[in-house]
Amino acid sequence: KPFYNRGFCVENWSRNVDEIGFVCDCPRGFGGIYCQREINECKSEPCQHNGVCSDRGLYFTCGCPPEYTGLYCQHDIDECASYPCEYGRCIDRPGKFTCQCNPGWTGPRCNADIDECRSEPCLLGSKCHDLIDFYRCECLAGWTGVNCDVDINECDSFPCNNGGVCVNEQDRFICICHDNFEGERCQDRKRLPDYLCRNGETNFEEEELDGID
Repeated sequence: KPFYNRGFCVENWSRNVDEIGFVCDCPRGFGGIYCQREINECKSEPCQHNGVCSDRGLYFTCGCPPEYTGLYCQHDIDECASYPCEYGRCIDRPGKFTCQCNPGWTGPRCNADIDECRSEPCLLGSKCHDLIDFYRCECLAGWTGVNCDVDINECDSFPCNNGGVCVNEQDRFICICHDNFEGERCQDRKRLPDYLCRNGETNFEEEELDGID
């Protein structure tokens, strides 16, 4: 019987006048009454995601785009498998990835530290030190606070003695002393002028002269 491509033919016992007297069992890749026709394996478009199909006779191959793999280009390549996000979470997407950065980091791969000092948060001439997701201000003398905008009250330590009144100023204080005291902290008693002293004595304290005519 006539057949091609090693088709296996058997006699058709159920034929009628319109049928041929045999049938062919064709090997993979061939078809037709006599197995004479090569089947195009790419006709069914088996390659997914725009993969390019190549008919190889008995089989086919798919040329996949870079972001896909598999016999039919059916598998999305996991772009996060290489851990591309240094300081963030990788989100895999078809053909690409995106990085969700941790606080304080930026950039396509979360590897650029955000400079928190760029906005100049430190005031009154203080120096800014950039940290991860924060900053630290090095304040000038007399100032405190996160941004060095709080004046330190030097009077909080009650530096003035003997009832002196403290006046706070930037990076210093002034003591206003009562009449009988003097010194930076009102720590010294005032000494009387010599002409107020008797019998050649000096340095009478003012309260000792109470009652003197």
